[in-house]
Amino acid sequence: MVSGCRARIALQPSILPKNWSRVKRVLYELDLTRKVRRYSTMQVHRFRVVVLLIALGAAGCAQNNGPSYNEELARRPDPTTPAERQEECGWIRGEIARQENLAGMAGSMGMAPIMVMASQAAARNHIAALESRAADIQCNAAFSNAPAESTPAPANSTFDQCFAHCQAVTDRTKDQCFDSCKNN
Repeated sequence: MVSGCRARIALQPSILPKNWSRVKRVLYELDLTRKVRRYSTMQVHRFRVVVLLIALGAAGCAQNNGPSYNEELARRPDPTTPAERQEECGWIRGEIARQENLAGMAGSMGMAPIMVMASQAAARNHIAALESRAADIQCNAAFSNAPAESTPAPANSTFDQCFAHCQAVTDRTKDQCFDSCKNN
């Protein structure tokens, strides 16, 4: 039978151990309710507040102070060869697709609307950083059908020279060459 916080066992006299007084004394020593009653409610409240403050302090120290996604992206080495550029651009293309999938999946995961918006905003920021990285290492040239040993058109060339060079050394369509040379 349980009475309050204390558990009392109804034992029959025939099954009591010979040293029953010793057992009773151990049970009395283990009675935690007697020890809690010594503290006032104010002391218990202060104890709870202290434990809460310690837990909050530990949680505050546990935040992630590691580098952000953009910092990690900036730390990637610049490609030096056309093959490295092609590999890096392929990685960027895959990473952009992954970020777009993450942003799209956020709404279907049953999260709170504010968390969905935060997840989508973070994905947009990551995609913008990836697109900036792609522009920095000239991924438009790496995504072309140009052979790896071809040389790009000179930087100070006119539109007509760029267009002619693009059609001569790549398998791009006229529209693709036009768009590529228009941006130069």
